[in-house]
Amino acid sequence: KGIVRVFINYARLPQFLNIYLGTGNEYIDMFSNSMDFAGLYFNTDHKRMEVKGYTLRKDTVDPYIMALLNSGKHRMKAHEILSSRTALYTNIGFSNPVNFVKELENALSVHNKQLYDSYQSSRKKIEGLFGISLEENFLSWMSGEFAITQSEPGLLGHDPELILAIRAKSIKDARKNMEFIEKKIKRRTPVKIKTANYKDFEINYVEMKGFFRLFFGKLFDKFEKPYYTYVDDYVVFSNKAASLLSFVEDYEQKNLLKNIRRNTM
Repeated sequence: KGIVRVFINYARLPQFLNIYLGTGNEYIDMFSNSMDFAGLYFNTDHKRMEVKGYTLRKDTVDPYIMALLNSGKHRMKAHEILSSRTALYTNIGFSNPVNFVKELENALSVHNKQLYDSYQSSRKKIEGLFGISLEENFLSWMSGEFAITQSEPGLLGHDPELILAIRAKSIKDARKNMEFIEKKIKRRTPVKIKTANYKDFEINYVEMKGFFRLFFGKLFDKFEKPYYTYVDDYVVFSNKAASLLSFVEDYEQKNLLKNIRRNTM
């Protein structure tokens, strides 16, 4: 099938991508160690390009990968709010975040008892320290779509901008629970929680150390002390306030990923 066929030997993937990345990447290594071989085909027409095919996994798979494979999928919609400056867009989707965490716990308990015990200890510590339920107050409002992007610098900075957009089932419910978490953190730690307004968007800051990493791994490390705001059905996080302000500017000006059109001759 297809105009072009692509075959991937995952054992060689880290070495190949190091040419472009310049350094090792633990997530590429994780997929390399979990996957065996992929056969894909490439098609294109005047509206879109697509790559489809199959990947064979190894008998021993990383618990995080196993949890993703067993957690369904979610419609990708974040491109409707993301900036047109987006250079790299990683979409992670599953049918239900609570079920994903249960699958992760099950995979850890079976394949890595030491990591499972560490996970349980960290979760109890966070919930006990702040007096919250990570399932009820943090996971319950999430629909299952996570978009992680890196954009070229906007008008307010010189460094690449990182964005994490999490789609909510109800933005009202998301706001209610985020405010509850803020209140609990403020009460039990000396961390200062800041709020400011920019063009009718509420920009918040709160230290959420351990929350994201506990459930979603090191990929979310950059968002442990995030600034965040609410855009449509999404809670949008970034590690810098300037990145959120640039994001809001693009959203207001309709400079969005969904509006990009290729030039025609």
